[in-house]
Amino acid sequence: MSQITSENQHPTKSVIPLLSTKKLGSLPIIRLFLNRLKVREIIDAAAPKPGALVSNGDCIEALIMAVFIDQQHALSRVSEVLSGYDLEQLFRPGVNATLFHDTRLGEALDDLCEKAPSIYGDIVGQGIREFQLRIRQMNMDITRVLLHGEYQVAEDFRERHSDIAIPEHGWNPHERWDLKQLLFNLIVTEDKLPLMYSLGDGNACETTEYLHMMERLDTIQADVSKAVLKIDSKGCDAKTLMEAAKQKLRLVTLVPETYSLQERLREFASQREMKHLFTTEDGDQYYGLSIERPMLIDFVRKREIPINKMWRYLVVFSSDKAARAAETRECEISEEREKLGKVVTKFSQKKLFACRQDAEQEANAMIKGLRAKHHKITWKAQSGIVIRGRGRPLGSGLKANDKTGWGITFSLEAISRPIYRFDPEGMFVLLSTVSDNRILSDTDILLGYKGRNVVEISFNWLKGDAAVAPMFLKKPSRIQTMGFVFVVWMLIYGLIQREIRKFLKMFGGECPHPDNRMVHNPTTRGVLALFDHVCLSTCHFQGQTIAQIQLWRPELDRILELLGAKTLYEQYSRGATL
Repeated sequence: MSQITSENQHPTKSVIPLLSTKKLGSLPIIRLFLNRLKVREIIDAAAPKPGALVSNGDCIEALIMAVFIDQQHALSRVSEVLSGYDLEQLFRPGVNATLFHDTRLGEALDDLCEKAPSIYGDIVGQGIREFQLRIRQMNMDITRVLLHGEYQVAEDFRERHSDIAIPEHGWNPHERWDLKQLLFNLIVTEDKLPLMYSLGDGNACETTEYLHMMERLDTIQADVSKAVLKIDSKGCDAKTLMEAAKQKLRLVTLVPETYSLQERLREFASQREMKHLFTTEDGDQYYGLSIERPMLIDFVRKREIPINKMWRYLVVFSSDKAARAAETRECEISEEREKLGKVVTKFSQKKLFACRQDAEQEANAMIKGLRAKHHKITWKAQSGIVIRGRGRPLGSGLKANDKTGWGITFSLEAISRPIYRFDPEGMFVLLSTVSDNRILSDTDILLGYKGRNVVEISFNWLKGDAAVAPMFLKKPSRIQTMGFVFVVWMLIYGLIQREIRKFLKMFGGECPHPDNRMVHNPTTRGVLALFDHVCLSTCHFQGQTIAQIQLWRPELDRILELLGAKTLYEQYSRGATL
């Protein structure tokens, strides 16, 4: 990075130069994307703050920068995190870290609370236009955000703030029943870009939250009519599917294994010819069979509802799933046989009955209680069975403590399975609202659903890099807005990665990464980490300012080239002041 200076002046002994060094890190890149998304302009237009030294848009941008720097969302620490950075260059002259104290940031979160979803819609719309995004795939899922605090709300809170989610106790996979929570619903694209989000009450029904999200899809400022929307098995609900049909969405969801229809479809497909769909790099073979049925599945009531529309069920066979199921079944058979053997042996050696009827009744009750899955247990009642008591036996005669009566002998036989062309245990069933194979092929449906992991990756960002959970904020309203902050953060995170990978895909080459590595698929985290130590040094002497980027490395030029911003850091040095 070249030095930016005016006329060289020779210092005199009587004048001491004024020196200053402040960090820039990766924040100029974050600032570039904030500007392209017009985050500050959109926020300040929707929620102006007249007379404030820093606007609401400034505060949200500062929070986003703090998350990128230190994964920090505690309002009391944002000022500390930003204190070493040249905020006058990143914002404007006169802006410093002390202006972003927790009181001011809290006010900004309060001001944006009820407006945040519509503001985010405008930001996404700007992103779609600015980066020419084409939405082919949408993935929707829900996670639970754990909250550390009481978060007491007044009884009339819901009446006064109908759009604000209420923290409540509810089921969570971490089994933290002592913590309240919120439901975080998210729709992301195949590029991991969040299109929509919502926060729901901590004890809300996930199926209902899915439906509410789908009802708002028309607020996305883009054509999503040709995009495939993928939801997990909770999307297999009558109201959800009817809403998808109403909006003419190309929806794909997983049919729950607990449904009898799913079992019938797998059994039907197991004896039919299934079409090869594709083979993975690991050699896993996928086959599929489409079946049309005029019915819906109601997830809540778990029953079928016939309607006047054909739904398409894709029964998919996976060779890997079948192999794993067979391995699991062999283990289950072995374990069950060992368990049953011990039980029936103990029964035979320890129990005698006075009559045949008692023996049969006890044996039937015992077998029923065992609930054998892979074995058939047969038995035979016999009289004159002797169970020897303690002591040395005296020939063939009976001792006083020997017992005789009716006994049971058992035998175990493995239940043979039918011979299938395609094993039903290696199958799963997908449901699509698109019945025309020309619009959405079987392979498209399968590959689309397998790509649902991008939304799980997004949740990992929220719980990892962004550290959204656990949350330490004072008010439910601020948590509501903090959700907005994190999806904007995720949008920028995804766009940086998308732009670099798009360039590499078009022109080839590799991108620098930490540990002196060059990679084909760089991540935003890895790219931004290379800029951590970059800073700007300025020297003011006799009315002249000399500015220079410090700790710059040649590989950083390559990253700026991939982002289409070769002179980004030079611009900051040209505008340096002291």
